[in-house]
Amino acid sequence: MRAIHSLEEMGLLTIQPGSGVSLAGSAQKTKASVPERSVPAIRRRLEASIADGAFLFAQSLPKVEWLCKEWNTSTRTLAQACRELALQNLLFKRGKQWIVGSSLVVPERITDSLVSPIRRTIILVCNRPEEWAEFHGNIMDQAVRAIGSEADRAGVRLLPVLTGEDSGEQVFPRGRKEIRRIIEELGDAFLGCLLTPLRVTLEDFDGWCKWLIRFKKPVIWIQDDKPEIPVLDSPLFFRVSYGDWVGAGRETATDLAMDVLSGQGHKRVAFVCNGEGDFEWFRVRAERLVERGKTLGISIVSMELDWSDDEVVRKVLHEPGVTALIAPNDHYAMNYWRAFRMQKIGIPKDISLISFDNLAELKPYPISTIDFGMAKLGYSIFHLLLGAIPVQVGRGRHLFGECRLIDNGSIGLPTHPSFNF
Repeated sequence: MRAIHSLEEMGLLTIQPGSGVSLAGSAQKTKASVPERSVPAIRRRLEASIADGAFLFAQSLPKVEWLCKEWNTSTRTLAQACRELALQNLLFKRGKQWIVGSSLVVPERITDSLVSPIRRTIILVCNRPEEWAEFHGNIMDQAVRAIGSEADRAGVRLLPVLTGEDSGEQVFPRGRKEIRRIIEELGDAFLGCLLTPLRVTLEDFDGWCKWLIRFKKPVIWIQDDKPEIPVLDSPLFFRVSYGDWVGAGRETATDLAMDVLSGQGHKRVAFVCNGEGDFEWFRVRAERLVERGKTLGISIVSMELDWSDDEVVRKVLHEPGVTALIAPNDHYAMNYWRAFRMQKIGIPKDISLISFDNLAELKPYPISTIDFGMAKLGYSIFHLLLGAIPVQVGRGRHLFGECRLIDNGSIGLPTHPSFNF
């Protein structure tokens, strides 16, 4: 699937949900479509590939022969482009290989970095000792894994510190006085701060952000599901958004899900949540679906129930004209998929099913889902702090997770079967 999506991004394949994969148009090249082969063009292409994470930090570039054939250029042009990027500290040579990053930042061996008396450090600002673990266990899991993996390869330490909330835990440093002491001890080895979602639980969140910026290193806030965003007039403050929280003017996860169903001709769609507790996040997503549906001519049947999965499925199937079901996330979608199968309902033959999150543990289930681009987002977050390679940042110093459809075959053309129960 990764290979197919890569070819789709290159414009060679077209993915049609429920129908399969086909060649994209004619392969005939026009003069306008022939790529540039000059040194500046190859240099820009290399730089973009590094910024996108196609060529990973601290790893060698692909073989020269492969790059020259893939980009239709000469070895001389490629070598000159690499030398120019080396002057920008984006590449360096180790033996016969070009390595992504600067020789001043990439350790010769990871063990050399680990035994250094003062390791480069990113401070993880948390409110409670268990917050980083909780953060790791939710939708951000892929991003956190990417941050940890890059930190391991670069020999960078991730140090949790607490904002000062009294919880009886004495293992981690806490409070501004302790944070200041750590940063002063680190000196140039201090790379910046990563703030986990604290806005709801931390008093004077804006004040904390302004205080951390005084140390003249990047401060990155991974936004929670609240629309309020602190406005800090500093080139060192960055915010990260994903899923349905990417902000106005960008396609959200619900937008993409609705666009996919609209493209297949669905006109009446159910959105159901039968979890327990507070449904605030569900209601926010329901509002976005309804809003998008108005522009696409799709009617949304939103149901917030405390029923069993079987009862929910029966309710959906009895709704007149409903041909597709949007689940709140993959966990719910897995339960609905099982309930449909138990009642001999075919997916997508009888009804289409789509959800959100692309959780790795659910991949055995053939459920089409919206991926939030969290792994790439984590890669960008880390390297924005490390500062060794360029990172593409949007207006207002805003990093966005790019949503995409993972088509696992649960979306098809709308049907209106007659079910008998």
